[in-house]
Amino acid sequence: MHLKKLALFILLILPEVTIADDPSQIFNQAVREFQSGNLTRSVELFKSAADQPRTRAQSYYNLGIIALRQKQFGLAAAYLRKGLNFQPRDPQGRMALRSALEQIPEAARYAESNWGIFRKLVLSQGTLREFLIVLFFAMTWFLFNLYKFLQSHKDNPGAWPSLLIVWGILFVLSLGLATSKLVDQTTRRVTIVAPSSALKSGPDSTTADIARVTEGLEFAVIETQPGWFQVRSKDGSIGWVSENQAILTTGF
Repeated sequence: MHLKKLALFILLILPEVTIADDPSQIFNQAVREFQSGNLTRSVELFKSAADQPRTRAQSYYNLGIIALRQKQFGLAAAYLRKGLNFQPRDPQGRMALRSALEQIPEAARYAESNWGIFRKLVLSQGTLREFLIVLFFAMTWFLFNLYKFLQSHKDNPGAWPSLLIVWGILFVLSLGLATSKLVDQTTRRVTIVAPSSALKSGPDSTTADIARVTEGLEFAVIETQPGWFQVRSKDGSIGWVSENQAILTTGF
C-alpha cells in the first residue's frame, strides 16, 4: 500500500548538511546509495548514521522504508517503531508502520483495543521531555495557586476557587501522561522480524515450542540471556525468542 510513495519520500527527509558534520555526510551518502539502487550499501550506511543522535530518527525511518521495499514487513515494522521512539509525531513514520503491518494478515488477530489505540495516539503527541515540561509547569502553577489560597484563607478556608481546581486537574492529568510516557519509553519491547518464529519454553533451540509467532508482532521483554529474550505477549503467554528472530525496538 503506497509503497512507491513511501520509497520516494526517503529522498525528501535529507537534513541540512555542513561539510564538517560527519554523521550528516554518512546519511547523505546512504541516500545517494539508495538513489543509485545499491540497497545493501545504503543499509550499512543508514545503520552507521543511526548511531548518531542528529540522524537517528531519519535513519531508522529510511531503514524501514528499504525493508518495506524488500517486502521484509516485520523488519520494516521494527525499524519504524525505533524511529518513532525519537520522532513520535512523524506522520510519515506512522503511515509507513501502518502500511507494513497491513501486509501481515496474521497481525490483524493481535490488533490493539480501542483503548490501546487511543493511548498510543495520545502518547505519540510528544516526547518524554515535552511531557515532563508540561508536568513541571502544571505542578508549579498548581502549587503556587495553592500557596496563595492557603495564605489568604488561613483563618477561613472557605470553598476552593475554580481556577485552583482546574490547575489541580491539569496537574493530575499531566502527571498521569508523563508517567505513562516514561513507562512506555523505558519498557523493553522486541518486534519479531522473522516471517515465522517459535516461542520456546526455555532459552535454547532444543526446548519445546510454546507457540508460533508471526513477524511484526511486538512483545514486552521480561529478561534476557545471551542470544535470547524472555517475552510476554498481550494475552499473558510467556516464552523465549531468539535474538536472531527479533529486534529490540523500545527501552534500548
